[in-house]
Amino acid sequence: MPINRRICLLPQPQCIEALLPLYPLVADTDTSPTSLEIAEHLAEPLGPSVLGSTARHGLEVEAVQGSPSPEALPPEAYSLRIAGGRVRIESATRAGRLHGLHTLAQLLWNHLPEGQMPSYEVLDWPELPLRGFHVCYHLVTESMPVMAPDLRALLERVRLMRHYKANLLLLEIESLFPYRRHPAIASRLAFRREELAELSDLCAEQGVEIVPLVQCLGHAYNVLRHPEYAHLREVPGTTQQYCPTNPAARDLFMEMVDEIVEALPHVRRFHIGGDESRRLGVCPRCKEVVATQGLGRLYGEHVGDICTRLLARGLEPQVWADIIEHAPDAAGYLPEGTTLVYWNYSLLQWSRPPAFDLLSPTGHRVLTASAARFGTHNHTMYLYSAAMEGIGALTGETRRRGLGGTLVTDWMKVTPHEFSVPALAYGMEEAWNGSGTLAAFEACFARLYHHLPPEEAPDLARIFRLLERPVPFLEDGQTHMVDRLDRYDLSGLTVRERLVRYAAQDTVEERMQELREALERGREAEALAEGLLAHDTPHRRELQLLHVSARTQRHKARMGLTFLEAARVLRYPTPDDGPARDRLAATLDELAPEWEALREETRGLLTPGTFPETVEQALDVKFEPEAREYMLRFRDLLREGAVLTRLP
Repeated sequence: MPINRRICLLPQPQCIEALLPLYPLVADTDTSPTSLEIAEHLAEPLGPSVLGSTARHGLEVEAVQGSPSPEALPPEAYSLRIAGGRVRIESATRAGRLHGLHTLAQLLWNHLPEGQMPSYEVLDWPELPLRGFHVCYHLVTESMPVMAPDLRALLERVRLMRHYKANLLLLEIESLFPYRRHPAIASRLAFRREELAELSDLCAEQGVEIVPLVQCLGHAYNVLRHPEYAHLREVPGTTQQYCPTNPAARDLFMEMVDEIVEALPHVRRFHIGGDESRRLGVCPRCKEVVATQGLGRLYGEHVGDICTRLLARGLEPQVWADIIEHAPDAAGYLPEGTTLVYWNYSLLQWSRPPAFDLLSPTGHRVLTASAARFGTHNHTMYLYSAAMEGIGALTGETRRRGLGGTLVTDWMKVTPHEFSVPALAYGMEEAWNGSGTLAAFEACFARLYHHLPPEEAPDLARIFRLLERPVPFLEDGQTHMVDRLDRYDLSGLTVRERLVRYAAQDTVEERMQELREALERGREAEALAEGLLAHDTPHRRELQLLHVSARTQRHKARMGLTFLEAARVLRYPTPDDGPARDRLAATLDELAPEWEALREETRGLLTPGTFPETVEQALDVKFEPEAREYMLRFRDLLREGAVLTRLP
């Protein structure tokens, strides 16, 4: 018989067939384990090589080394045969046998509630050999409002993504590495070396390759903001970029590389960044190189020298490809063995034309990178629809062009990092197979990850879409940066500046309409989240975060509407505006304590999965003390009958 359409498998196998008769299953406990927990219980008795036999849930499970098919298939291919209470997983590689165990675990998760399962014939392999996910600590310090997983959450992220058949972790570690030779660079939140050893061991056990990422040119503010490294800046007054004509910058970079590789001994590739180096050719020496030899040479010689040094250490260098899009001749300065990573987060609406035909002739290997959290958006939700569309489009093109692999980046924002999980999982689905629809994936993910019933599973993605649209006064911490190249400067994110901008005569009606629509979307998302929370779910805190995000959108929309209407009443009074003043003051009386309650609830929900210090910074973006001051100030001014010539 054909496979039941309600079976949830992530990613979907290439070939799967379900056959009668049904065979009884035995639950090991009275609880409902996750599919990941089932997989880990299956793998434990088989040992590091994932070979041998075990018994689980009334099944005899055997994992053997061998060819899963007479046809030539990729090394990670496996076969899975279930019949008559016996299970045989066969693959030529340990990775393939692990894939088979994780697929078996998901099948068991689907059928254990019924107490029986059909026979299965599975033959499966990945479309792309490298399937990566990104964890970004680039701006994680005790003074920045960015959400990234702490060690426990990072380890759990590795286990989960491996369950969805990822095999590469791009670890943008930057100042969370505990440098000994350059201790000033390390944040007070930096991992300890024994914690990094735990991560390294887990990844080796799970078959997930760690690729560290440290920036070698642009986005260097983690280093250049410290006075002792100011001499390496391209521009004296800014901290965004190293000077590429200063060889000391390359020496410093390689010293950081050597420490990281020592702490992570399984590393075979190293990503050196190199993206968004937008101050190239500014200092006098660099300006002269650009004038006489071109931008490509300035960039290429600096990056190429670092790549050569990495290759000499036995490491494959990886470089973001965007500068090569602008200066194609730079690729000629990169040594053979360098990999270009082409990042494009919205292939259909990107500001630059697709670069596949530009990068392929360089002779360098090309990987691709889509994104979960990216760009500027709300502090409650990222650009979910754009992210999912971008992941599907870019990964599909990567498969069609036969490139070596892809990864989903996830740039730290004030948005909870837990919300990125669906996008990361979708990237693994598309990289492995990519034959299903986005709607089918979303429903399957909601069931497999959150244990939601089929009829309510689509509501999860609906909540993400209701909260994704940018809303005034809900901006992420980076939305109003004074200088978008200096990510540590968030001084532009003030309530007063936004209030003045949104209350302007030519924009106020448009902003108020956006806030009214956001209010309705927040109410719908809140109701849907309440419905999902009625179910027993293993990731309840994440659904609670969605619920509080919906309520926060509703709160901020009411606050914004009240602020804009109050600004108009206070600046342009009328003889009969007394009732309006009373109504607005009463609304502000409601909003102030709600602000405090939401702030405390959000603190409690965010803290278990990230660094407490960053939570405190994030709360000042999500629930600005300045906003509460305006609530009380406007309330008092309205009740006093005040008239203003300018906003306070």
